[in-house]
Amino acid sequence: MALAPLATVADLSALGIDTTNTALVDSLLTSVSAAVRDAAGVPISRTVSTITMWTEASRRIELPARPVHSVTDVTLDGEPVTDYVVRGSSLWRTCLWQAHNAIPGELTLTFDHGLDEVPADIVKMVCTFVAAGLNEVREGIGEGRGLSSERIDDYQASFTRGDDELVDKTELPERTRRRLRQRFGGASATVLGTTR
Repeated sequence: MALAPLATVADLSALGIDTTNTALVDSLLTSVSAAVRDAAGVPISRTVSTITMWTEASRRIELPARPVHSVTDVTLDGEPVTDYVVRGSSLWRTCLWQAHNAIPGELTLTFDHGLDEVPADIVKMVCTFVAAGLNEVREGIGEGRGLSSERIDDYQASFTRGDDELVDKTELPERTRRRLRQRFGGASATVLGTTR
C-alpha cells in the first residue's frame, strides 16, 4: 500500500493555495512527497516496513529508519531469531549477529517506524513545491527555463543549463536534498518494502 502524502489538500488550502484542479493537486502532493521521502532516505511518517539487510560482526544492528516503535518477524538466513532487544533504533543480541566474523548473514525483519505527525516545516515544504508546480502549469511548463539573456531589437535569446537549474519547479534542489538526508539520517540502505 502506498504511503499517504506528507501534506494534504487542507494544508494547501490553509496556506491559501488554490486546490480546484483536484487531479493535478493530488498528483503533485504524491510526487513531491515521494521526492522528499527519497531525499530523506526514510518514509518520515509512521509506517510498517519489511526490510532485508546484511549483518555485521557486532552485537548491534542499526536500523535504517527512526524512530523505531517495534520490531517483529526477525529472521537470520531464513531462521527465526527471538533473542534480540530493541534499544532506540538498534537491534541488540547477547551474541554476535555474525558468528565468528564469518560471511555476513541476511537479516529480514518487519518494523514499525517513523513520526506520528509530519513536522510542520516538512508539510510547508511540500505545500510550497506543490504551489510551484501549480504555478508552472498555469504559466506554461518550461517557458523561460534557462534564459540567461534576451534582446528585443532583432530578437535574440540565450539559454544555459547550469548544474543548479531546476528541470521543473517541483524538483528539490540538491541543497534541500542534503539537508533532508542529514536531518532524518536515512541510512545507506533505503527503507523498502513498506507494508502499511
